[in-house]
Amino acid sequence: MIDLLEDQAYLTQKYTHRAVNFIKKHKDQPFFLYLAHSMPHVPINASEKFKGKSAQGLYGDVIQEIDWSVGQIMQTLKDLGLDEKTMVIFTSDNGPWLNFGNWAGSAGPLREGKGTAWEGGVRVPCIMRWPGKFPAGRVTDQLASTLDLLPTICRLTGAPLPNRKIDGLDLSDFILGRSEKSPRKEFYYYYDGQLRAVRRGEWKLVFPHRYRSYEIVEPGNDGNPGPYAYQTCGVELYNLKNDVGERRDVAAQYQQIVKELQQLADSVRAELGDALTGVKGRAVREPGKKFKPRAENVPNLAQGKTLKLVNPPSPRYSRGGIGVLLDGQLASDDFHDDRWLGFEGVDLEAVIDLGQVTPVKQLAISLLEDQVSWIFFPKKIDFFVSKDGKHYQHVKSLSTP
Repeated sequence: MIDLLEDQAYLTQKYTHRAVNFIKKHKDQPFFLYLAHSMPHVPINASEKFKGKSAQGLYGDVIQEIDWSVGQIMQTLKDLGLDEKTMVIFTSDNGPWLNFGNWAGSAGPLREGKGTAWEGGVRVPCIMRWPGKFPAGRVTDQLASTLDLLPTICRLTGAPLPNRKIDGLDLSDFILGRSEKSPRKEFYYYYDGQLRAVRRGEWKLVFPHRYRSYEIVEPGNDGNPGPYAYQTCGVELYNLKNDVGERRDVAAQYQQIVKELQQLADSVRAELGDALTGVKGRAVREPGKKFKPRAENVPNLAQGKTLKLVNPPSPRYSRGGIGVLLDGQLASDDFHDDRWLGFEGVDLEAVIDLGQVTPVKQLAISLLEDQVSWIFFPKKIDFFVSKDGKHYQHVKSLSTP
């Protein structure tokens, strides 16, 4: 059984209700809740409660509903007596997708938007709250990154860090008010494997590259995106303290700073590589996921037997045919390998005929989730057995996280 999103307008409501229920369920134990709202990423929509209520059209309605969602979560924490001992972090992943016009929001004084190495593409607000721990009312423009959240949260909660290379820095002393300065002094602006810029303190050096631009084209409207323009830049230096909009290139006036930042970039390229300059990088591995090898062949009683599907699979995820369910071969963790069947709008209901009454010791099924491709685990799996193909007995249920 797979939950389907029948009406996107209620997606924020669904997320909120699930989040509130999760908090209530775990109120007596430590918990970590990660809530990544789909809104205001396009396509956007708002529930009837909020549609048409703002002065900024549908986009404003969506923002108001997200604001309501945050309020519901904060109120739940308060009602349960948890708000004074719960750390809350509210932030974003990137700047606005400006070619969607009135569905995109604004980067304010920042240059460009999503998908660029300019500040409008990567600089986002962050609000943190932990009464009695984080100084209230403090505002800072110190440098930090979402990469830093993992080591910082681990330090604050006493959780051990994974035993591997961690790119982030522990910001706990800075956030707790023990230090006025962030430990992060540098930032590397990578996009599609290209080191497009580096920053140290208030100085940002941009390297020659071709980039998507929103500034010289007409944006779209009501969900229809406008076109991208493409521009190129040279070696450019900006002082973000005095010029957050990156409009005044001062590379000619500060050649020593340019040289120092170029040296920083060289050290970064040597470690992480750079598609712009062709540097490979000593720490770069081949693309793809790392996972433990597993057996390719899985002999089973159903192999080579008769299989009947009650509902057809989605044509987008059925190139291997129904035989992949009984061929005794495990699939990889990539749905493109043609060993998977996907179902959309209907449940997977499969009947396997073993040909005769046969003792069965174990029931199992392989599942794949790839949320980026909108492929999700089923919510629940039920197994039934029958001796005559007419009368079925329920023997096992599985629930996914």
